[in-house]
Amino acid sequence: MSKNILLDTRTSNFLALLGNGKSYSNSPFQRDYSWTSENRDDLWNDIVSIRIRAGDRYFMGAIMVVA
Repeated sequence: MSKNILLDTRTSNFLALLGNGKSYSNSPFQRDYSWTSENRDDLWNDIVSIRIRAGDRYFMGAIMVVA
């Protein structure tokens, strides 16, 4: 009996996700994104302001990426 992998999960870091040369987009079937520009700016400023020492981890949440 073959084993089907339905979901391949792994832990990655933010730089590996955004610094890999790939472009990401939302599916056209995804519901509308409801944050305002101010909400997005606040999130980005929080991300930029995080000061993590070498070896420390910071949980950003779950992100699903489909290749």
